[in-house]
Amino acid sequence: MDYIEFDVQLEKEGVIHIPEEYRRELASNGTVHVTVTKPRRARREGEDAIDYYLENPIIIPGFRAPSRDEMHDGR
Repeated sequence: MDYIEFDVQLEKEGVIHIPEEYRRELASNGTVHVTVTKPRRARREGEDAIDYYLENPIIIPGFRAPSRDEMHDGR
């Protein structure tokens, strides 16, 4: 699968306009897969860091949190 990335402003009712340079190529395929990434909210001055990261966790692909036993077995 080929990927195209671009930033756009949402129009009324959440409409996304595809930039002109990609329209012909995408139209010839008929169906496209869309993934939307929402921007992270900037941390406000004076805001507690723990509260911020609880609301906006950092996602690391492939990361698996240790189990309770793994955390307490002294490894």
